[in-house]
Amino acid sequence: MAAPESRVLRRHGGPNGHRRGSAQPISGSISRTPRRSARCLGKRPWWKAIRRVEGDKMSEANLEARIRRLEDIEAIKQLKARYAAYCDDNYDEEGIASLFTEDAVWDGGPMGCHNGQKAIHDFFSVSDQAVPFAIHHLTNPIIEVDGDRATGRWYLWQPCTFAQGNQGLWMAGTYSDNYRRVDGRWLFEHVAIKLRMLSPYQAGWAEVPMIEVPV
Repeated sequence: MAAPESRVLRRHGGPNGHRRGSAQPISGSISRTPRRSARCLGKRPWWKAIRRVEGDKMSEANLEARIRRLEDIEAIKQLKARYAAYCDDNYDEEGIASLFTEDAVWDGGPMGCHNGQKAIHDFFSVSDQAVPFAIHHLTNPIIEVDGDRATGRWYLWQPCTFAQGNQGLWMAGTYSDNYRRVDGRWLFEHVAIKLRMLSPYQAGWAEVPMIEVPV
């Protein structure tokens, strides 16, 4: 039986402390790196993979819902912009009526309440005679979407001319809208205007904040 010293020398290359095929002596202690099990080498536990897949599906669904909401809000903004454009184009009654549902309501306060798409069409067909000039500035939208229905609130700032007395006026107020998606298209279901100011251009709103609306 070889002595312990002989076994050590054979393991490390001889009495001079050289490895086989190497002229460099071995110095310091000899340590071994523990072997890692095969399942730890770049592999994730199966339950973590399942959680990741489920998380990805939830993220995709959440992202789709957020994109759909943004698209709906943008479509409603475009609807309101078209309404303003038709109003400022001599109150194009055909264009305006096409933006409303068949059972829609347009409530203009002192300018009257009109029920149904036909009544709205007829009202705007003569509006350019009463208001030959108007520029609708619609700002500060707050839009809430809930499935195929939505609500919107807007500020109105409108320089305009009333034919009666050829009056230049400043008009300001708010719109409160209800929208409904019909066959994939957003339409007005209910429009209500609340006037906050209707002032003569010359006098201004400090002196005359509200005049009676000529009918």
